[in-house]
Amino acid sequence: MHLRRPGGVIDPAPLLQLRTAIERGASVLQAFESLAAGTGTWADAARRVVRRVRAGSGVQEAIDTWVAEDRDPTVRLLADALAISTGTGGSHVRAIEAVIDAVRERAALQREVRALASQAQTSAVVLVLLPVGFAAAIAVVDPRVRSFYVGSPLGPLCVAAGVLLDAFGAWLMLRLVRSVA
Repeated sequence: MHLRRPGGVIDPAPLLQLRTAIERGASVLQAFESLAAGTGTWADAARRVVRRVRAGSGVQEAIDTWVAEDRDPTVRLLADALAISTGTGGSHVRAIEAVIDAVRERAALQREVRALASQAQTSAVVLVLLPVGFAAAIAVVDPRVRSFYVGSPLGPLCVAAGVLLDAFGAWLMLRLVRSVA
């Protein structure tokens, strides 16, 4: 289960719950048990971790199995942070806080990318509509251009080629903007 709310925003609530439980003196397993008792984002995964530990797996082994099942980068980051803090005797609270900070930074970066992508989409719309609008405005203002568009054999061909090239440019810009966003 990913830590994403609707709209792709990362939800740090399960990490905060783990940190709070450990701050209050719970072990990592007890923190996962408290997470499993709820209905939040990671509740099902926490229940599986607890079930594996009770079946004889080590806590880190159960968490690593969760990582293998769920490709969420936040899960991998949490598992690595807990493994390092366990292996070095460091603070699990600090390890989880580092993960929370990373998740918040990633969320801020995602918001910035969406804002910049929205500006790019607006620019793409303007770049696609501007040539069509300009051609139409010139045809209205200048009767010679209008007669070329509709009265000469080459006019409709130029209009069709322009529309096709504009559509191709719109498709390219749409692909580019979507690949970034």
